[in-house]
Amino acid sequence: MGERASSMEILEMNLEYFKNKKVLITGFNGFKGTWLTMMLNHLGAKCYGYSERPKEEFKLQKIIDIESICQSHYADIKDQQAYSNFFNSVSPDIGRFLDSWYPS
Repeated sequence: MGERASSMEILEMNLEYFKNKKVLITGFNGFKGTWLTMMLNHLGAKCYGYSERPKEEFKLQKIIDIESICQSHYADIKDQQAYSNFFNSVSPDIGRFLDSWYPS
């Protein structure tokens, strides 16, 4: 029998997965999206955010300066053509939908 990888080795292999991946996050400027963007950026992902411009900025967004770690695009998520154009221009490897409105 071969050697089994330790839990830490498996974790390290999984975390390496995100390095240099293009990740599109809708709702990137909400509470969960901000945390996810920050974590993925720390893991080496190239983050792209799509969301409506927030009415007010969370304190967390100011602290981490989300605009510096995520290529941000502000538009109405319900505008399917605009979203489709942005999606096609980014051509993401991974997508996470955290916006409160889900396109049909």
